[in-house]
Amino acid sequence: MRSIELFAGAGGLALGTAYAGFHHDLVVEWNRNACETIRANQHRGFRPAADWPIVEPTDVRSVDFS
Repeated sequence: MRSIELFAGAGGLALGTAYAGFHHDLVVEWNRNACETIRANQHRGFRPAADWPIVEPTDVRSVDFS
């Protein structure tokens, strides 16, 4: 299944849902430190986070979900 993770934090729930079979088309989080944690895991090659596209909006309403 495909999903978009909103308010992802450091990615804990996203990891759980990914292990349950979801593929994240987009991970949205405004907190810079949380995004840095996800990116650090991506650079380490941590699966399944390695291919998550991350968006850091100041307001989730500005994200293009198309």
